[in-house]
Order: sequence, then structure tokens, then C-alpha cells
Amino acid sequence: KACRLSCELEFEIEKKPFKAIKTTLDIANIISTERIRDEFLKMLYHSIKPSIGIELMRKSGLLELFLPEILEEIGVTQPEFHEDDLYTHSLKVLDLAEDSIKLAGLFHDIGKIKTKKIGRDGKIHFYGHDVEGAQMTNKILKRLKLPKNEIYKVTNLIRWHMFFYPSNQWRKEYGIENISRIEEKKGMLGGWSDSAIRRFIKNVGEEQIEDLFKLRLADATSNPKSIFDKNEITLLQKRISDVKASDMVIKISDLAIKGNDLKAIGIKSGPQMGMILRNLLEIVIDDPLMNTKDALTKEIKKILTQKINI
Repeated sequence: KACRLSCELEFEIEKKPFKAIKTTLDIANIISTERIRDEFLKMLYHSIKPSIGIELMRKSGLLELFLPEILEEIGVTQPEFHEDDLYTHSLKVLDLAEDSIKLAGLFHDIGKIKTKKIGRDGKIHFYGHDVEGAQMTNKILKRLKLPKNEIYKVTNLIRWHMFFYPSNQWRKEYGIENISRIEEKKGMLGGWSDSAIRRFIKNVGEEQIEDLFKLRLADATSNPKSIFDKNEITLLQKRISDVKASDMVIKISDLAIKGNDLKAIGIKSGPQMGMILRNLLEIVIDDPLMNTKDALTKEIKKILTQKINI
């Protein structure tokens, strides 16, 4: 609470009380998780610069008790197009983040702790840190006893925060601006086909796309060396709007064929029905014209035949 109030009200903790925190960590360690969680969230949401509170927790020893994973970010160097180490970068993103993405901002790159490798090119890489980060954050937030729906929202943003939609400026810098004509003929404006746009919406969830964009902007804005172009977001927003304006199928309930239709042809409710519906959804995402009962019934027969053959 001392760290939270110092951060929220913008005053310094006097030396004696701050020293007392360090010498009574055993008492802090027996405080209920819910109490710790509530103070921590107040620090994030009620402070102009929550990074100050995180730093006070680090210096006092509290961070090691409750969020040791964040300490592991200290000194983790990043590629040359990053200005800060992983810890400093995460705190900068946290400070820039809106309330709806505070937790995702703090933990968005935590997967880099476990995925850092030196590639054959001699450079640092963090392949798969988005997936690893979502898994790590899931464990952390469960430990802090956050609600399941909040955990899902945060981890989902972290899982998909590495999307890349090349802007025209990016193309010019890399000398590939002429590719746009080819893409236009293939329905791939901006480098993503309509089916890729639909799959992006399906993966992220329509209700979380704007928060994902906010996270991407905070991440890029925190780093002066970033090659990120804000037009990337503007162009992608337009593409999403265009695709949504057409007949769009992004979830199983959008399919022209339903569970009762599958029961009518002898498929019982359960794992097999779920598998078939998921396969049909992937087919229709790639080709919306396939979303008719006749076409999907033919695909069901193919799926069942393939399964038998396997």
C-alpha cells in the first residue's frame, strides 16, 4: 500500500518506513493474495506513472515476493532496433498504456525471458515469445487470482500482439512498392487476403481488436528506434471494415449448417461434431462462397471419408 500510495499521490516514502518494508517482508509474504492483487491493480489504474510503483516494489523486495518473473527481465538485452532492456521497455509500455491494456502492456514481452536465442545470423531473436508470454501471463494472473474473463482478455492480447501489416511507407523503405499491383489482382491489398483478415478477426476476437491496436501503438511509441508506421493500423482498420461489410463468417454459429443438421445425417454431439464444425469454419473462412448447406454437406462427407481412411 505504501508503494501504491506513493505512486498514486506522487510523494516519496521516507527512509525509515521504506527500510521497514525491507525488514518485514516475511509479514508481507503472509498477506492474502487478494489483498496484494487489489493494491497492485490500484497502483496500475490510479497512477499517472505506475512504473514508479513497480520500481518501489523492486527496491523494497516486494516484487521478488509477488512478481519475480518481472525481475527476470532486468538486463535482458534486445536487438539493435530496441533502445532499452526488457524490463525498462515493459515499464515504458505500461506507462503509455490505457487502462484496458495495462496488464497486457506490462506482461506483453515477458515470454522473451524464455525464448531469447542467438540465431545463425549472430543476432538476438525471441521466436514464439508471444505464445510463451501468453502462457506465462496466464500462470501469473491465476496466481494473483484474477477473474477468468480478465485473464483471457490479457493473455489473448499478448498472444496476438506480434501481428504485422505492412504499410506503404514500409514498402517504400524496402523497395517492394510495386508488389501492390499483384496483391490487388489477388485481393490481397496490404499483403493480407480477405481470408487472412477474417482469420485475424476470428483469432483475436472482434471485441478485442481495438485494444490490440492500442497495445501495438503503446509498444511502438515506447521505443524511439521502432520502425513501426502508424499507417499500418489505419490501413488494417480500413481493410477490416471492408471485409466486415461483406458476408463474413468468423465463428461456427455463422455457418449455413448447424449441429442439428449434422445429427440428421447421423453425427452425434461430441468431439467428432466439434471437429467437423471447426473444419467447416476453416473452409468457409478461406472461401465464403462455400457457406451453403449443399457445399458444406459435401465437405462433411469428405471429412468423414478422410477420417475413415486415416
